[in-house]
Amino acid sequence: MLQRANIFCLIFVMSLLPMLIGSIATRVITTQLNPGCDIPECKQGYNGTFPNLLHVVATGPRDTLQYVVSSIGAVTAVVARFDRRARLTVDWRRLLSTNATEFSTSVRFDRKPLETFAVVFTKLIEYRDQDDTADMTSLPVNYTDIKALNFENLNWRDSRDFAETTANSVVFETAVDDDLFFENGSISLKFVFPPTEARMTELPHLLFNGNGSTIDFVVDRYRSSFKNARIAVEFAHVTAETSEPLSYEIDQSIDDEFTPGIFKTVAMTTAGDRRANGSYLQWKPVCYLKPGRAMKVATSVREYDLRNVTSRDDAFLDRSIASAIYGAKMADYAIRATNVSFGLSEDGYYTGTNYTAWTLTTGYGTRPTEALSVLVISVISVGLGIPVALIVFGGIGVCVKKRRAKLSSSYREIGSNSVST
Repeated sequence: MLQRANIFCLIFVMSLLPMLIGSIATRVITTQLNPGCDIPECKQGYNGTFPNLLHVVATGPRDTLQYVVSSIGAVTAVVARFDRRARLTVDWRRLLSTNATEFSTSVRFDRKPLETFAVVFTKLIEYRDQDDTADMTSLPVNYTDIKALNFENLNWRDSRDFAETTANSVVFETAVDDDLFFENGSISLKFVFPPTEARMTELPHLLFNGNGSTIDFVVDRYRSSFKNARIAVEFAHVTAETSEPLSYEIDQSIDDEFTPGIFKTVAMTTAGDRRANGSYLQWKPVCYLKPGRAMKVATSVREYDLRNVTSRDDAFLDRSIASAIYGAKMADYAIRATNVSFGLSEDGYYTGTNYTAWTLTTGYGTRPTEALSVLVISVISVGLGIPVALIVFGGIGVCVKKRRAKLSSSYREIGSNSVST
């Protein structure tokens, strides 16, 4: 009996190993901020801004992912997958040039990537939510109480000034601007490049792997133009793969262990046969209205329909690091844009706290999906197992008792017949 119990325990532990150690191999992460920049603008800034560009190399056992993340123009993350490390060359004079042709030939890899895509954060949108619906689709056509702040027009601080800019992360934060922000206010984006599969330590505890990055988007003490103001962010996905465009996928779960009260995951992901070699963006539909993230300061996030961008008339396409890398070829790429708005009816609007923090992940390949944790499985097993065990063993007990009673009755009848004879 003891030997059988040991075998059962061994099988149980082995079945849990994939969940415990993860299915994504560890990558070696190396980063370089402003590689090869020897011009004064990188050290001193220019026109009130600093040119931040981070090159990340994530080397795995079978391939290498390389990221180019920058606040030059619209904030952009370009992801490229190679069979081995590629050399990145940045012509800083061209990159900071106002000439569109020079800009579009300023950043190059020395070989063609196996896969590549980009995420471009284009603008912050502010609107007056007169009816407190927290739904941009309810706004009237030609609504005037709405304004957009293009990210390419913002000035950015030197990323080297932040302690959060470490060996595997970078922070882009807007410079002081009294016209846009209250004292010490800013818009910031923090990119983190994990080496392996894990989960964020703070809410919403998103699951991520070594094939992507996490992005924290924070709007702090922004000077709203309207009394009942809400905010949204517009971003776009750019890819050379045109046969399988991105589409939304919504995952529902019974488990809210890691993000209390949230049972849904929203994803923009490559569909069809290209999924394994495609790309994704993923988030929980929740944001936080104070820096100390907690359930009591959480509110909703709403996604909107994806739309195709068929021309390069939008400035964010021309003045982003995606354009600097892809050049004229980007005109033939598939580009889909969307808006994500923050807030829920009766939550006090953005102006209630003047703070919103939202986190998403983006990466290459199949996106990480939530599964029931060992704890939840154990709780469910105990919760269902005890009643089932009581019913089964109770039923067995009743049957045994009836059987014994029947046998005892039979013995008495036989004994009675023997005596009377």
